[in-house]
Amino acid sequence: KTMAFFSRAVLIGLTCLMVISAILLSRLPQAAPPDTFTCPFVPVVPLLGIICNSFMMGSMPISTWSSISAWLFVGLCFYFGYGMHHSELRRKPSTTTNN
Repeated sequence: KTMAFFSRAVLIGLTCLMVISAILLSRLPQAAPPDTFTCPFVPVVPLLGIICNSFMMGSMPISTWSSISAWLFVGLCFYFGYGMHHSELRRKPSTTTNN
């Protein structure tokens, strides 16, 4: 019984400590974020990503590529079919004027 009380007390104490810490940390002043995003080692990092992804894509079996192609075709049919029928440009009358 004493052990259960002790474990509850520790749990409540740690919870209070976490809440107080979160409140204090949220009130700390923060520096303004940079205006632009910069990627370190610009020519190297993108090329390594392209090489790594190309290797992983090349190691996929043909059955995976056929499944991807089929679902891509289905998705594109839905995308363009819905877009053509629900387009705002299709609903608006043409506003061209002859001068």
